[in-house]
Amino acid sequence: MTAQDSQEPTLKASLLSLAITASLLMPAPALHAQTNELPTLGDASSSLVSLPEEYQLGRNWLRQLRAHATTLDNPLMLELLERLIYRLTPHADTPQTQLAFVIVDQPELNAFAVPGGIVGVNFGLLLHTQDEDEFSSVLAHELAHLSQRHFARRAEVGQNEAPVVLAALLASILIAATVDAEAGMAGIMATQGASIQNQLAYSRAWEREADRIGFTTMVKSGLDPQAMPDMFHNMLDAAKYYRKPPEFLLTHPLTSRRIADAASRAENHPAKPRRQSFLFSILRNEAVRHYRLEKKQASLFFSERLSRAKQPLQEAALNYTLATIELDQNNTQQARKYLTAIPDEWQAESPVLILKARILSAENDSAGAVAFLKRYQPWFPDSYAYNMAYANALQDNGNPAAALEVLKRLNTQRPENPTIWAHIAELARQENRMQLAHQAAAEAAFLTGADSRAARHMDLAILEATKSGDFQKREALQARLKKMAIADMEENRPGKRLTR
Repeated sequence: MTAQDSQEPTLKASLLSLAITASLLMPAPALHAQTNELPTLGDASSSLVSLPEEYQLGRNWLRQLRAHATTLDNPLMLELLERLIYRLTPHADTPQTQLAFVIVDQPELNAFAVPGGIVGVNFGLLLHTQDEDEFSSVLAHELAHLSQRHFARRAEVGQNEAPVVLAALLASILIAATVDAEAGMAGIMATQGASIQNQLAYSRAWEREADRIGFTTMVKSGLDPQAMPDMFHNMLDAAKYYRKPPEFLLTHPLTSRRIADAASRAENHPAKPRRQSFLFSILRNEAVRHYRLEKKQASLFFSERLSRAKQPLQEAALNYTLATIELDQNNTQQARKYLTAIPDEWQAESPVLILKARILSAENDSAGAVAFLKRYQPWFPDSYAYNMAYANALQDNGNPAAALEVLKRLNTQRPENPTIWAHIAELARQENRMQLAHQAAAEAAFLTGADSRAARHMDLAILEATKSGDFQKREALQARLKKMAIADMEENRPGKRLTR
C-alpha cells in the first residue's frame, strides 16, 4: 500500500464530514417546482448560501487541503500569484474581499477557485504557460467563478439538495486536488439533483460565462486578449502528454465552442505586448527543474539553454537558475560567477538580492548577509519572500529576537499563513517566550487541519498566560480556543469535537 493509498480513507471521511457541515451551516431552502430552465446567467446572488457561509466553508476546505495535500511554501511563487491576482481583482468584481492563496505541489495543469475567496494553482501550471498573460487568463477565469458565485448557484439548481450541494462540491474538488481527479469529477456529477445531461449543460454554460467575464477582466487589466485562446490550445496540448486529461480539463470541460468563442473575442481587440517578468521566468525554470529533471541533469540542461539564449531576460533568468543549482550543491564560488553574470537591469530584483544573501550565509558570513538584506529592506517592506529571507538571516546570525519582530510585522499582513506562525513559534521558543510559542504553534496547527495539536498548544498558551498573571491575554486566548472549537465542531459534526 502506498502512502497515498493509506491517506484515502481518512481523507474521504474528512470530506464526508465537510459535506455534512453544509447541512448544519446552511438554512433549509423552501421547496420549489423543478423546471428545465437554465439559471439566469450573470445573477451572482444566492438566497441559499450567504457570503459569510461561503467564507467559513472555504476556510474549512483550505484547512482540509493543507492537511491532505502536499502544498508548497514557495515565497517567490506566492508573490507571483498575488501579484497577478491583484492586477486582475480591480476589474473582476469579486464579492470576496479577503483572498487566500495556496500552491499545490503537482506537475499537472490545474487551478481552482473556492467559495470564500480561495485561489489555488498547481506549481506545474507554470510548465504549460509561456508568459504571465497566459497564466493570468487562467486566474481571470477562476476569479469569474467567484464573482458569479457559480458554486452557490449550483446549489440553487438542485433546490431539494441545496443545503449539502455546496460542501459536496468542495469535497469533490478536494479529492481532485489531492487523491483522484477522476473520482473528484464523479463526485461533482453525483452531487447534482439533475440528470448528467442537464448537469453538463449547466457546467458548460457557466464555463462559457466564466470565459466571457474572465476575458473582460483581462482586457480591462491591460493584458493581451489573445492569451486566453492561446492558453486553451496549451491545455489541449497538455492533454496529449498525460494518460488522462489534466485535472483542469476534468473540472472545466473545454469544448470547441469555448475555443471558438475565445478566438472570436480576441479578434475584436488589439493585441498587447505579453508580460514575462524576471520573477515569472525564474519560477518557470524552477518548475522545470522540480518536475522534469533529475538532480544531476539540471546543471547541464540549463547550461545548454544559456548557450543558446538570445534574449537578455532569458539569459538573466538562466544565470539565476544556475546560481541556485550551484548554491544548492554548496559551490559558492561558481554560484557567485553566475550571479555576477546577471545584467545590471535585474541585479536589484528581490530574488537576486535574496540569493546574494544566501551565498554570504553559505560562506559563513551571516553578519554580512544580515547587513546586506537590511540595506535593501526599505525597498521591500511588504514582500513576503524578502522579509522571510531577512528573518532567516537574522536567526542564522544569532538574533532570534530581531527575526521575531520581522515576522510579527509580516504576520499582521498575513494572519492566515501557517508558515509564518510556525516560524514565530520556533523563534519564540528560542527566546523562552513560551506563551507566544504555544499560541503561534496552535495557530499553525489549526490552519493546517491539525485540530487536536492546536487545542493542546492553545491550552498551554492559556496556562502560560495564567502563570504570568496576564489575565487579559488569557481571556483572549480562551476566546480564540472557543472559536477554533466551534469551527472544528461545524466541520466535523456529527463526530469528534476539538478536544482539550
